[in-house]
Amino acid sequence: MTKERHHHTHNHDKFSDDRQSPRGSPFVPIRTHALGQPPLIDRVTNEWQYNEKYLAHDSDGDSNYSEDSEPPFKNWRVPAWISWRSSSSRRAQRYLLIYILFLLGSWFTWSWVVLPAFHEHHKFDMSFDASHQSGAHLMGTNMVPSFSKMIQTQKLDPKYLPSRDHPDRRLILVGDVHGCKEELEHLLKKVNFHQKRDHLILTGDVLSKGPDSRGVIDLAREVGASSVRGNHEDRILLAYEEMRRKNVKLADSPAETAESDSEEDDVEEERHFTSRKKDRKLVKKLHRRHFEWLQQCPVILDVGQVPGFGPEKHQDAEIIVVHAGLMPLVPLERQDPFLVMNMRSIDLATRIPSEERHLHKGSVPWERVWDHAMRKIHHKDQRVVVYGHDSKTGLNIRKWSKGIDSGCVNGGHLSALVIGNGGGEEVVQVKCKGYA
Repeated sequence: MTKERHHHTHNHDKFSDDRQSPRGSPFVPIRTHALGQPPLIDRVTNEWQYNEKYLAHDSDGDSNYSEDSEPPFKNWRVPAWISWRSSSSRRAQRYLLIYILFLLGSWFTWSWVVLPAFHEHHKFDMSFDASHQSGAHLMGTNMVPSFSKMIQTQKLDPKYLPSRDHPDRRLILVGDVHGCKEELEHLLKKVNFHQKRDHLILTGDVLSKGPDSRGVIDLAREVGASSVRGNHEDRILLAYEEMRRKNVKLADSPAETAESDSEEDDVEEERHFTSRKKDRKLVKKLHRRHFEWLQQCPVILDVGQVPGFGPEKHQDAEIIVVHAGLMPLVPLERQDPFLVMNMRSIDLATRIPSEERHLHKGSVPWERVWDHAMRKIHHKDQRVVVYGHDSKTGLNIRKWSKGIDSGCVNGGHLSALVIGNGGGEEVVQVKCKGYA
């Protein structure tokens, strides 16, 4: 007994000595088996994978079915797409996803972009061809009504145009001001307007709705600005002529502005006048010089050609300024002035313009018809139209048309299209307070 204990102690000391690390060594090797015996890991086998006694079901009833019963889902098969996904590589799956997204994107682009544009282009072509087959080669052949005191067209003096001899000159075209004098002054300051170098052109509707219509006209007169006749100028001038014919007292100077606050007088006016009450109220605030300036504003201003200005390279396109729009293929002198001051859309089937935005499915914005027509005609007859009037659409800079009414009086912006030497163009805006 003592001998066995001594032998065991000897072996334990032997193991202890083996675990001691060499002096100064940072590692402590620990032996997990006695000398002369194989390590425990060699005793581990995978017999359970192939020995039948381990594959048999236990006798404690842990299995969910007996040996005599059929296994569940015996006839179940893995769907092909799951099997393919499991066996295919991630790269193939990514390529398939990209391909599906590409097909969806192509279908969406074709259905919502390409196809509608193709149909619209086809309608434009049909309308264009029908106009040429009519004999007059016009999209509208009605006779223009005659207005004795209305200037249909006017050509801008070439001295205002940027040129190679005067490269510092600029044209400052401004959208509908609507009596917002303060915003107009801010805009002119922002573009660094200089009267001796720059020329200001207004697209009409310089008055009404805003707080200082008289001040806007005075500022335009002071800087020698040009302007076209808008629908609001037209209404004010018609009201002015009507009130003159009926001997209504008008202001001869700002200090003598006569406005009636009597409700009885207002009722009496409503019986005898067809013009609107707001228009008559504004007429009473304006001086004779204001009406003289408004009367000299043409319906159409032919600005002329600016070197380098045009959608195509090396093209000096002619610039036309109107308030609302123009009919394609109709000479300027035969344009209907009411439509030029009011139009918004054109019916492609009848080729009749309208002041409404969209009457029905075949009605499209006039500027899209204009752009299409300009691409079809000879380059010598191509013109770029700058206009206002359409504050709902807002800033609308296209290839052959430039809409610059951005809703100043409604709290939007007052926009200026600056055209310099070499045909360079820039849009400059100032924020407006909003008065309407």
